[in-house]
Amino acid sequence: MRKFTLIIAIVFSGMLMQAQELNKNAKMLKSYSDGAYEYNDIKDAAIKEWDDDHQMIVFTINQQADALFDVVDEYNKPNYDKNIMLNAMEQWGELRGDRWKGDWVMVLFSYKNQLEAKSAY
Repeated sequence: MRKFTLIIAIVFSGMLMQAQELNKNAKMLKSYSDGAYEYNDIKDAAIKEWDDDHQMIVFTINQQADALFDVVDEYNKPNYDKNIMLNAMEQWGELRGDRWKGDWVMVLFSYKNQLEAKSAY
């Protein structure tokens, strides 16, 4: 048990050390004029969730930016399923006017799981 706790602590501290600055995808999203509102939505949600825990805010922004880029990559795959993606986006976010706000990590997770389940039968 003690060894397990030590391993968890090492892994978690490694994640936090990496969360000190924005990663490549977050920086790219922040710099796009077209992506500025997505970045701001992600940043605002992270601040709302983590208040003044700046390491976790950066970590969350990085995770969400990576997931957003992965979602975009899914559109180009031959097995892309529009209905599954729309269902995942509906489940984990909402459309506000012409903008969608939500949790990109959960959209990607839900989409991949549903797609895998669909191909299982």
